Amino acid sequence: MSSSDETTTLYYIRQLKKSMQRLEKRVKKQGISIIKLNRSMQRMRKLLKRKGTSLLKLKRKLKVRCGSDFDTSSSDGSEKSDSEEEFDIQNTNEGDVATSTAH
Repeated sequence: MSSSDETTTLYYIRQLKKSMQRLEKRVKKQGISIIKLNRSMQRMRKLLKRKGTSLLKLKRKLKVRCGSDFDTSSSDGSEKSDSEEEFDIQNTNEGDVATSTAH
């Protein structure tokens, strides 16, 4: 992996971790089952550890499912809007599915 690819991959990992933290905060705030969230978070962390093409596929799926609410260019750490209703990720290579729905 070249240096720029590695930097880009690390950037996406940081952004996905921030998204996971925001989701966790919202779920706790809204009283949704933390056990379900923890399972989803474990699957997400497994996917993040793999990096490479799995991470890029994950990033694309997030962008497709969340639309403009999932803004990877935001580096100021600001909270996302409350219109982010669903967080559903599927890695087709491994068959892992991480789903958490916040209503």
